[in-house]
Amino acid sequence: MELSIISLLLFWMILLCLDNSIVLGLLPSSTPLIAFNNYLFFLLFLLPLVGIVTDVWIARKKLILACFYLSMITATLLAIYQIVKYSLPHYTMSTVYSSILTVIFSLGFTAVRANIILYYIEVLVIRGASSRELSSVIYKHFLTIISPVLVYHLFYCVLTRYHFDKAIIVQVAIIFIIDGVFIASHIILRKIFQGPREVNKLNPVKLVVRVLCYAKKHKYPESRSALTYWEDKAPSRLDLGKEKFGGPFKEEEVEDVKTAFRIAPLLICVFGYATSMEIFDNSKYIKEEDSLCLFQFYVIRFIISIIYIVLYKFLLHWNCNHFLSSMLKRITTGLVLLFLSCVSFAAIEAVAYLKSNVYNETEFINNETVTADNASVIPIFSSYWTIPPYILYAISYSLVFITSLEFVIAQSPYHMRGLLVGLWYVNVSLGLLVGENLNFIYTKYLTDSKPNPQFYLYLTRSIILTIVIIGFSFLVKHYKLRIKKKDINVYSVISEVYGKYLEQEEEHKKHMYEQLQ
Repeated sequence: MELSIISLLLFWMILLCLDNSIVLGLLPSSTPLIAFNNYLFFLLFLLPLVGIVTDVWIARKKLILACFYLSMITATLLAIYQIVKYSLPHYTMSTVYSSILTVIFSLGFTAVRANIILYYIEVLVIRGASSRELSSVIYKHFLTIISPVLVYHLFYCVLTRYHFDKAIIVQVAIIFIIDGVFIASHIILRKIFQGPREVNKLNPVKLVVRVLCYAKKHKYPESRSALTYWEDKAPSRLDLGKEKFGGPFKEEEVEDVKTAFRIAPLLICVFGYATSMEIFDNSKYIKEEDSLCLFQFYVIRFIISIIYIVLYKFLLHWNCNHFLSSMLKRITTGLVLLFLSCVSFAAIEAVAYLKSNVYNETEFINNETVTADNASVIPIFSSYWTIPPYILYAISYSLVFITSLEFVIAQSPYHMRGLLVGLWYVNVSLGLLVGENLNFIYTKYLTDSKPNPQFYLYLTRSIILTIVIIGFSFLVKHYKLRIKKKDINVYSVISEVYGKYLEQEEEHKKHMYEQLQ
């Protein structure tokens, strides 16, 4: 039953990602892209609140189903809007309508992404799955996100390459088919979702605030237990809240708060990765009439990422665990590979500038550079020069992006998973926000710079990644892995020992009495 639920949700996630790709592709060209992206990234800051809601008040299963239906319904309304716009070209409708629907769809989509991975983990934990199965479902989740985007992009490239004039109608038809398949599958298989799913009664935010307030008010233990004097280290201010130091909190609750504070700074790795996500779009270098979908960055990145994820899970998993046994070491390696990728692109831009002496007309992706007088063509670079940096970037996607989420889920306390995964998405959105705005500033205000703006953009990303790598390495060195201890009831152990002693004493007396008779 549990595996059926996970398989169905993975299938629904593929459908939802296809819908997301089509919806973003149908966004009106008149929409200010930078403002729209900033608004979408701002919505991601609400995900920690969504995580708290699912941790405390609403069952995660109900929220996921509600967000699925919200996204599918808004996608259907957008499809109807496109039909009306295509059928009645003289009928003017405001683009605000489609933009609002797109924002609502994106909000539901991100809420599903933030909670569905936690629901996978909950279902597998109830089943008693191993750590390898838990890791495998995380990689499958990312494959369900990457694969539909790749399929849609290749499909859209085919439509536009052959100048298919009814591409919008085809995309709208796909939306209707996807929504119909989703509703039909839910109606047919709704029984597998039956059964109560309890939510936690412990509010993680209240717990953190209470522990911090107690630590602020108390500098010394209230009534310290005699057993605590055997400990080597003096208790910290947070440790004073434990019951053994006279505090009102259990030891696990205080350790959960300390673990959350240790994990939160480590999310800087995701911020550093996300700042470089919007930079590697080489579509501006490709002419419209000579465009090759194979050399679009998203296609290359997704193809290499899918290949690497499959190879990693089936072939490279044991080798990586042998040489990079810690997830934190894998994340650090991924950041270094991302830095090398960024530096490689900056070097390509610098060499292209030195070879051509043309500041804004460098088109090395097309294997040509237009001179200043636009009279001759000088070959400089082939598009294959950009493939090695793409490979480094795709490998870093698995090592940083996926492994960091796996680390957060593995180390975070049960009642704080929604909050910490929401913080993970906040760092992603913050990095995307910084990267998108830097890209906008450099391309708009440094158009006459020498070399071209892309060189300075790559250089800025390299500096940011250097700071992130240094800070992350320092945090990793001082990070203490959380190893949960099993609770031992001392009173039950003592009573069990004395019970066995009394039973043996009684049997001994009985045996001696039988011998005397």
